[in-house]
Amino acid sequence: MRLEEYKITTSKELTKFIKANKCTVIKFSAKWCGPCKSEKFLGAYHELKDKYASNKNIKFIEMDIDLDENIINDKTYYLWEINSVPAFKLYHESKRFSNHTGTSIIPTIHNEIEEILTLDNVDNIDNVKKETREHRDHKDHREKSSHRREHKQKDDSTSSDD
Repeated sequence: MRLEEYKITTSKELTKFIKANKCTVIKFSAKWCGPCKSEKFLGAYHELKDKYASNKNIKFIEMDIDLDENIINDKTYYLWEINSVPAFKLYHESKRFSNHTGTSIIPTIHNEIEEILTLDNVDNIDNVKKETREHRDHKDHREKSSHRREHKQKDDSTSSDD
């Protein structure tokens, strides 16, 4: 998606957008960049983007380093560290996860997105395991309490028979 689709017009807004999303992939390119316009590169990029289109945790943004000059300018250039185009910045939980340039890195970005999804799943699995453990511990506690009551009732009935 282009930045205007997200209503991002400043570097500060882009930074805020990155912080608000789980995973952000930013593609930096330029109209004058030949490799940025190659069919092979664009096909691979759009295939990657389409693969994750339904995942609400992953956002793709495309920036033209000449057109988006309110974001990429002399004051913010150091922030984005763009040395050549196409360039990709991948952010996970508002921290830069990776930084790539060139047209042959789409498979690498795909692998890194999968790694991020795995990390997120591990966090979710750990939370589920913790909740399951807590539930099991609570259930065990209830069963032990019930067993103690039954045992006490048996003891009480045996002693009353005497």
